Amino acid sequence: MFSHVEFPVSDQVDPFRRAGIAAGYSDNGAPGVRSYAADDYGAYLLDPDGYNVEAVHRSETTRAGWPRLGRGVVSG
Repeated sequence: MFSHVEFPVSDQVDPFRRAGIAAGYSDNGAPGVRSYAADDYGAYLLDPDGYNVEAVHRSETTRAGWPRLGRGVVSG
């Protein structure tokens, strides 16, 4: 079973990855723009249970269209 957890963030994709690697999580995709969405900038880590955890930044326009998440952004 493959599980994926995504955390929408404002500008914390790179720090998320650095902190995860430093904490011993496995890299599962370096920060970058993804081919499936031009405004999708994300990074992936595997947690100790094998879950794919993603921090992703999307444009304000895209986030505004996510009613389940409201604006879908966490600033830090």
